[in-house]
Amino acid sequence: MIRSEEVMVKDPFKGYSSDYSLNINTSNLKQPLASCVSCQLCQTSQRKRTTSEHVSATIEDNFLNIFDFSKFDGVQNIPNLTSIKTNLLPSMWFADYRYVYRHALNHNYPSVMEKVMISNRVKIALEKQIAETGSSITYVKNKALGYFYEMKASLSKFICRCCAYALYKIFRKLMKTLLVCPRQMQKIKEAEKTGIPIIYLPLHRSHLDYLLITWIVWHWDIRLPHIASGDNLNLTGFGWLLRATGAFFIRRKVNPEDVGGNDDLYRAVLHSYMTEILKSGMSLEFFLEGTRSRFGKSLLPKNGLISNVYESVKEKSVQDVFLVPVSYSYDQTVEGIFMDELMGKRKKKESILGIFMGIWNAFQLSKQCGNVRVTFGTPTLLSEYLNAMENNLEKSIELNYPASPQSYRELLPWHDVNTPHRTIIRAVGYHIVYDATFQSSISITSIVSSLLLCQFRNGVKMSELAESFLSLSKDITDKGFDVVGYEPDSGRPYSALKEAFNHIKKCVIFSGKYESKVDDYEVFIKESHAAHIELAYYKNGIIHIFMIESAISLAFVSCPLGTPRNDIINIALIICTTLRFEVIFCKPCENLRKKVEKTYDELFKNNADNEFSLRKTIYCSNILRPFLQTIYILLKKIYKNEYNCCQTDSSFIRSFLKDNNDTHYHLNIFQEAFNSDSVHNSLKLLRSKNIIEASEFQIINEEEALNLLRFLEFILNSNDHM
Repeated sequence: MIRSEEVMVKDPFKGYSSDYSLNINTSNLKQPLASCVSCQLCQTSQRKRTTSEHVSATIEDNFLNIFDFSKFDGVQNIPNLTSIKTNLLPSMWFADYRYVYRHALNHNYPSVMEKVMISNRVKIALEKQIAETGSSITYVKNKALGYFYEMKASLSKFICRCCAYALYKIFRKLMKTLLVCPRQMQKIKEAEKTGIPIIYLPLHRSHLDYLLITWIVWHWDIRLPHIASGDNLNLTGFGWLLRATGAFFIRRKVNPEDVGGNDDLYRAVLHSYMTEILKSGMSLEFFLEGTRSRFGKSLLPKNGLISNVYESVKEKSVQDVFLVPVSYSYDQTVEGIFMDELMGKRKKKESILGIFMGIWNAFQLSKQCGNVRVTFGTPTLLSEYLNAMENNLEKSIELNYPASPQSYRELLPWHDVNTPHRTIIRAVGYHIVYDATFQSSISITSIVSSLLLCQFRNGVKMSELAESFLSLSKDITDKGFDVVGYEPDSGRPYSALKEAFNHIKKCVIFSGKYESKVDDYEVFIKESHAAHIELAYYKNGIIHIFMIESAISLAFVSCPLGTPRNDIINIALIICTTLRFEVIFCKPCENLRKKVEKTYDELFKNNADNEFSLRKTIYCSNILRPFLQTIYILLKKIYKNEYNCCQTDSSFIRSFLKDNNDTHYHLNIFQEAFNSDSVHNSLKLLRSKNIIEASEFQIINEEEALNLLRFLEFILNSNDHM
């Protein structure tokens, strides 16, 4: 609440001057990043560098700004650099043009059309189509050939080099820096020399993701990947350009009669196309999540494309493949927040006009994306994943609701009783998404947003926010994560806060007395729904760091003092399984109970009653709280049978969010709980528990629904969440 003697301030940092610039290049982690310890794919268990390792770390072990490569002629001269701050180097005339001219594309990208059309899989599909439809062999072959030309990439070295130069200009306009670790790229270069094809598996945050990996690997003279893209981007002119830079287009649905996309011939052509690309030694890139994340956190993986790769390796069509998880850290995506979609509005269909308008709008805001880091995981053979995980999959977990003696069995998300033979495929997908998420660098925007939403919802003095920022950043780096722009022991938080508020300034209000020092100003979240949604989007970028602690903290604050450790752990496990469609709480090779028990002991070790521990418990409890609140309000509304007329999930979600704008509950519901992404995942949960039917929005299992509702009320009734 702004006091009467105070005034609203547009920029509290206006009078703040500092000669200190954010250290965005330094990495806090050992490079290259290690593979999974639980699967015994490596022997390294410590991610964070020791003090001595920090001192001995070379330039290659930190992050360099690729925009400066044209100043020193790129990768070959990295060993000659004397500082990671390459922005201080002088720039030559026409440096970008000269750099692109000198760095050719030295790999070949042969056509695989003939090999695809004569592959056994396509032959079998052709014969089946002829037998089922009675069509002529010529007609069916032409149909298969049409599928091939519809999806194929037409990678052009000339177009790629032209785009390489253009992207220098475009990326510089959109980003302050584009940071990549040379040590990580060296491992990929070494993997390529083995002749085994590489598959890049990035998390999906922005349409820029399609371009970044291709542009980055070009600098290291690594073969450009073929990129799986949705056919919604195959637009006139734009689709041609994407094909020329390596994109191939896949359908989301094959035809109106085949809603599930199971057309055998199309799938056979797609499978064979991917297989022949890999057999030719070329690389692939696709997004396991299937679509861009709408709410700032990793999505559960889809299994279609990774299953094609798995089958090719198991059938020995391809010897093996290297899998490389890739993650992006944006201060802000070029598209901004998916506000309309999160508020329940229909997604706008992609169009050429929309793309050009989006680019134009992005160019109006210089350096909109801020500092962008791209992190490449260590290349790991698919065969190693399979061998390591086959005997390590955690199958299930037995839990009880505290409010009911009835026991129930929750299968972890990579298991499906209907398709047990695909468990290993799903496990690989979950493992890679988990790895990619945990290797992501953390933006300071995410940290500040999480503090505002989870600890200071009623406002905070800037000095207290600065202190909490340093404390939380240290906690995050101590856990083995990088925070872009945070330097341990620097003791200078205001430069970081200034950078963070540049990206979320429209979500907050600053107040203070006229000409106050920056320490004395206060910051409040605007009361609008949109402001809370946007801050939640950024906050969700750190969910994976505190998700287990959040589940434990929610259980802890909801229970009476003195509740036994084992009871709190059981409640935390139920929270984890309840939110399994929101967050991947553990890898398939890990035991969730053991992970929760270990985290509990670390969280309350030696300081269970002090003020710091209490503040952290409240902070952590509010990280996952909004997702449980969404399930609660959804279940309450469905009980009232108000949505019988809804035909689809989309229409239901729009009606639900519209109706809840002015709805009040006896619980203190956070505004960010009302968003389409969380409602969609809540519907998945209710269907998985057979509380509602697949195509309707009515309760069919009232006992299970009441058990869930009582449990949620038990958790959410805590008064210690502000």
